[in-house]
Amino acid sequence: MRSFLSIFRITLILLLLVTRGATFHSLLGQGEEINKELLGFPFRLIKDTLLCYSPEAKFISRGVTVLLSPKDFNRNNLISLFRFIALRYKRSEELTVNVFTNEQEMSQYLSLRPVDYKQAVTGSVTDKLGSTLSPYALFIRDRDNELFRYTVSESEAEATHVILKGTNPYFSEQLGFPFEIIKMGFVIDDGEVECHRREISILMQDKDFQEHNLAKLFSYLSSQYPYPKNLTTNVYTSFDQALQVNPFYCHRFKPQLNRAELEDKKSTGVPPRTAVFSKYEREAYFQYTIYPYVVNQYGGFEMKKVKVK
Repeated sequence: MRSFLSIFRITLILLLLVTRGATFHSLLGQGEEINKELLGFPFRLIKDTLLCYSPEAKFISRGVTVLLSPKDFNRNNLISLFRFIALRYKRSEELTVNVFTNEQEMSQYLSLRPVDYKQAVTGSVTDKLGSTLSPYALFIRDRDNELFRYTVSESEAEATHVILKGTNPYFSEQLGFPFEIIKMGFVIDDGEVECHRREISILMQDKDFQEHNLAKLFSYLSSQYPYPKNLTTNVYTSFDQALQVNPFYCHRFKPQLNRAELEDKKSTGVPPRTAVFSKYEREAYFQYTIYPYVVNQYGGFEMKKVKVK
């Protein structure tokens, strides 16, 4: 029965992808070269991945990896490229596009696992990705919002953000305090094509780390991301924590939050605070480290649990 359901789900996805018109397909090796007459410059589509599919909600999240020549890497070409890809994937509510200009760096990035990222941070992220980072861009579509950011080289200069539609979906101050999404992912069981949980990592300032703010934040995220139904959100309050969670992102794009507010309070011996939000079909709650800190019987810090209606 389980085998039949898996085949049925795969068939649904194939039908959905075929009926949407012209589509990209999963690519191996050097990828598919897109003729330069289309946009005025060539690029290669290297990887096309279905990140999340929810048949009940007809929800699709997709990731695309592109290789572009450094000489063609500029703001105007990136705008044309992302609009072209966004149109081809117009049925995907969420879309992420990584654009690399160095094939070796791209291969190293695609081969890294989360554990590799954590190990790389102990020395330098560039130990794994190379001593010099090449021009790179990241496009994000989050429902009706479309944004891309890019860096020409590794430097302290802030990444350039270009909003193509709506607002920046990964940075907001509308709740009365700023917060930034630094990582978004999905959990899929082995052998299945349907994702069953979304995972989000949030960076916020320590001064805003208060119970009522956390409640507002988790309520907002729950309404913004209804699919899949299960949601896990981790909140961090320091740049060092963010670097551990997503070093490639933090290395490329400096967080938009005030860096001074994200520095660890190492001189005082006070570790940064964290929180985690969990939403399942039957319950939703969040836990956060209370301050002053209380060490529990397991040697960790005591956390307060708050149920969310």
